[in-house]
Amino acid sequence: MRLLLKNPNLSLEQYSMKHGTPLHVSLYNKDFKNSLKIIQIMKEPSLKENQYLNRVDEEDNTILHIVMRHFNSDIDKSRRIALGLLHQGANLSKRSKVNCTPLLLAFAYG
Repeated sequence: MRLLLKNPNLSLEQYSMKHGTPLHVSLYNKDFKNSLKIIQIMKEPSLKENQYLNRVDEEDNTILHIVMRHFNSDIDKSRRIALGLLHQGANLSKRSKVNCTPLLLAFAYG
């Protein structure tokens, strides 16, 4: 993740069906510090990264699903990440393969 953040030639658009985007991977690993950095990069006007906010992994989890699932690991950073994602247009109603929305996960884990 650090390599991605330090190398401008690498793209946040990298994507695999199994693991999703770099932000998916960062959040699955509970790397909230680098996740916040990625979200800051996504806010730059020159990037169209917000179109990747609602991409899914192999279980149809969006980035917001993962944040909600790990919310209690670091409440302050998770809250900041969730708010940043919502301000950029993350979808609260997208259902995963197990029929959960990020909002449902927020009730269950938050």
